[in-house]
Order: sequence, then C-alpha cells, then structure tokens
Amino acid sequence: MVLDEVDINSSGTIDIVPLTASAWGGDLISIEADDDNGLPRDSSAVPSALMSLDASDIIIRPPRGNVGDDVLNKLFEAVEDVQS
Repeated sequence: MVLDEVDINSSGTIDIVPLTASAWGGDLISIEADDDNGLPRDSSAVPSALMSLDASDIIIRPPRGNVGDDVLNKLFEAVEDVQS
C-alpha cells in the first residue's frame, strides 16, 4: 500500500506498507475487498514492515484503488507507533 502521493513527476523514495492475505499479528490493519479498492480478497496491511521504494517503481506499475481515509489514518498512526 503506497503511503505517499505519486504521479508521473514523482522522484525519490516513497513509503509503502505490504499487504497480506495470510499473516496474523497484533499490528495488522484489516482491509475488506470491495469495488473501490480493487483488492482481489480481504487483506491486512502490515505497518511494522514499512519500507521505501523508488517512486519510479510505482509509476511503472501504478497503484489501483483506494482504501479510504479511515484505513489510511489507522495505517499512519500504526506506522508512527512502529517508528517511535
């Protein structure tokens, strides 16, 4: 899940959090698959596995869908907790 704004003019690194459909743990944030986010199945975001990628990697394979503000806010809070 991409946590930064990315468009054709983006450069540098961007933060992403992996999604999983099989892992369990205390820091997972559930995301139900629906027409808006385009997920093939219910998944969970894994804030503790935050990583950075080059923006050009994301531009080549543009993100699909949007998890919405509620999930995104939970994710940002969880990432802040992991980083502190």
